Amino acid sequence: MNGEEKIRNQKLWYARIEEMLSSDISQKQWCQNNGININSMYYWLRKYNNDKAMRDQPFSWLELPHGVRTEIADYSDQEMCIKLKCPKATVIMPSDIPPATAAALLKVVAEL
Repeated sequence: MNGEEKIRNQKLWYARIEEMLSSDISQKQWCQNNGININSMYYWLRKYNNDKAMRDQPFSWLELPHGVRTEIADYSDQEMCIKLKCPKATVIMPSDIPPATAAALLKVVAEL
């Protein structure tokens, strides 16, 4: 599965999860009604919840310089990204960037 297919698959599962969560029936019953394997749903539900936690606090592990804001951006042709808006620059990086790499990048941007 290439990157584009992975993104489409993730969006499909996340849409299913949001539909399931908004329903008035149990997860098990929803999966049975929609012909979805419950274990696959649990797998994707964990990924969904982890991504949601990342969207809610994307840089809880990193001290940001004053004036730097973050937001999560979902580009249709890329993986989910984190956008850092600094006074003199905007940096877009993948949401799974290693913390040390993000810290080094922020240090460079802060020196601009």
